[in-house]
Amino acid sequence: MAKERSLIYVKLARQSHRGYDDVLLFEEWRDSRALYGWAGSDVERPRLLPGAEELAEFVHVTHFESLDVDPDSLRATGEPEPPDSS
Repeated sequence: MAKERSLIYVKLARQSHRGYDDVLLFEEWRDSRALYGWAGSDVERPRLLPGAEELAEFVHVTHFESLDVDPDSLRATGEPEPPDSS
């Protein structure tokens, strides 16, 4: 049986201004279990390549819930679910 992909979509975007750029990284995860499985319990801590954080003046992590899915098929949790043992 094929394993579902946890990370569905990634987009890196830049908005240039005089003297600086705003850079956004958009990621779409299959579900909160997949996100917590990758990020751990502190999902607000940036996961950057070594040295990358020193290149930015400001790094902020924010998460949004998708509204383009059937809400009845989702189960909200405040804690990560245990990893799948299969």
